Amino acid sequence: MENLTDQKSRLPLMQRVAQIAADPQFKEQCGKYRNIELFNYLGLIEKVALLDISNIPTNNRSLKMDYPADMVVDETLSFYADLDRICPELPLLSLAEKNMQFLTFEPNYSRLKPGEIPRSACGISNVTLPSGETVPKREIFVYLDGDFRTIFSGAHEFAHSMSDRFLKLEYFKSNAVAELVPSIVDVFAPELFLQHHPEFAPQVAELKKLSLVNTVKKARQSLLEACVVKVMTGEMQLEDVMQKYSNIFNEQLISDCVSDIEQDLFKPMHEAQYVLPHVMAETLFDMFKQNPQETVKNIKTTLSCDTRLSLEEAYSVLRLPRMETTLANFNSKLNEHAMSR
Repeated sequence: MENLTDQKSRLPLMQRVAQIAADPQFKEQCGKYRNIELFNYLGLIEKVALLDISNIPTNNRSLKMDYPADMVVDETLSFYADLDRICPELPLLSLAEKNMQFLTFEPNYSRLKPGEIPRSACGISNVTLPSGETVPKREIFVYLDGDFRTIFSGAHEFAHSMSDRFLKLEYFKSNAVAELVPSIVDVFAPELFLQHHPEFAPQVAELKKLSLVNTVKKARQSLLEACVVKVMTGEMQLEDVMQKYSNIFNEQLISDCVSDIEQDLFKPMHEAQYVLPHVMAETLFDMFKQNPQETVKNIKTTLSCDTRLSLEEAYSVLRLPRMETTLANFNSKLNEHAMSR
């Protein structure tokens, strides 16, 4: 028998949107979503969303490769060994080796909602012992999904495991910083990998281009989600949203967002966590090429206290230029790929 979600998906898109707009429970929930901290950075996220990616071709299929778990482990340790070689202060390799005890490649499907696909993660859950005592359970999960990017998932998730959020159960002062160092790792890890494996130059080049494009797409998704919330809270009119952003909110993006709402998978601004950190990371890597030791030291310092930093304070620790400068640099990298088509 066809379920309610399938029935809704057969309706015209605007009719589905109208049903959502008339849902009082969803409207109430959006009032709570409006307090998400990343809304404070929506103006910057919008600037990324409006960047032109129409002339940048990408080829996901070129990155489809299977990698065994032991290669992910080896490359994770190799990455942190490289960082310690460049800057021995605040060593990370020994911590990565220690945290290997928490690594798993087995998805925990009990944590996923119907329709959710596993994704690599690093987190803490509460486990109740037979005695009744509740204790934290740490886990680093890497999803082996047959993609070249999987090689670097370990480095990303282990960056999370080196934060005091994971080590000491501290909460972040700012959730806008939660993905900062892991996103920096996403940019640095393929570059350092290439120094050991130059034969993968075509894959790394495609990955760099795809990462830039995907960051713009994440910004657009986040902007759309923010607009949905604002429409439901009465801050914007749907007609004004569609008129203002008609060039970036295509029907597929809207349909995917509507489906997430219908399936209770709507997590507004979740992908926004990665947008500004990636913009920052691109400039950081340019700084790294000029002064590797100092740049790595600043990254390590940020990681050592990331739970206690605002995004602005992290900017200062990383010695980055103004956000407008990093945005311009990010856009110039996009333009390079557009011109090389």
